[in-house]
Amino acid sequence: CGADDYGMEEDLSLYSELRRENALPLRIFTYHDRQAQPPLPSGFGDGWAHYQGLKIYLDGSLGGRTAALSAPYADDRGEEGRLNWTDGKVLRLLREARERGVQTMLHAIGDRALDQALRCLGQVYEELGKPSLPDRINHVMVARPDQRRRLAELGVYCDIQPAFVPSDMNMAESRLGADRLPWAYSWKSLLDEGLVMAASSDAPVESVNPWESVAHLMERKGPQGVFRPGERLSLEEALPLFTSNPWKMVGLEGFSGRLEAGCAADVAVLDRDISQGGAQAVRGAKPRLVFAGGILTAGRPDDWPGMGL
Repeated sequence: CGADDYGMEEDLSLYSELRRENALPLRIFTYHDRQAQPPLPSGFGDGWAHYQGLKIYLDGSLGGRTAALSAPYADDRGEEGRLNWTDGKVLRLLREARERGVQTMLHAIGDRALDQALRCLGQVYEELGKPSLPDRINHVMVARPDQRRRLAELGVYCDIQPAFVPSDMNMAESRLGADRLPWAYSWKSLLDEGLVMAASSDAPVESVNPWESVAHLMERKGPQGVFRPGERLSLEEALPLFTSNPWKMVGLEGFSGRLEAGCAADVAVLDRDISQGGAQAVRGAKPRLVFAGGILTAGRPDDWPGMGL
């Protein structure tokens, strides 16, 4: 019942207009790749459409060999990828965001980009203290053990894309080689460091269906087999990445994402018990009824009696 939009120049007034017309079926949190004008603080909005923060793209993609690695690509020894910004530019953006009360999200796929993120965030935190709402790092696809520990020390939030594992497993081995492969897509290791994580689809790159992503976290399986099975998550570990954690990561812990008294009535009723049947049952789950703020936004009221509830 909620969605993050990353790196777009979204028109919040359009979302607000849809809300006034009762035509907005979910809550929207936007991250822009430029500072909002006029300046807005994180969380600005009406409970449904929010400006949430600034997204900074530190590097590119692993598939395109533009993700910044600390050593050359295994399949192209003349290429290490590239950083989009100098440390000075990143520091300026981070300081400006802090002055405006804006949360930042840093796109970091390669380990050299993650080094830059950790270095710059660490310097700003030393200067200004840690923010009340932690900053976010998106992707964290190649993370060395020392970097995972540093992420936990800084207390930053991490966004991951489970669907990348089956899509990228062959490509990742080609790009990174056997020695660096243990650094890739290490979701369980990140969780074990105590990091707060959320999962997203990166749509339209991958399917927007969240149940497919939950299943990918549980299986890590593609056509060529299971990719690093020790990094699989249980259903109980995976679900918070789609429910309670995203709300915590926008500063609204306890507002939604849980079935508790006092939380917003953002609820999906599924066609099955996903605790039974493993990842295959999770993958096939479909919503029968969806409520956003207590309003039925998908499904039919007369469907309720036939659900055996």
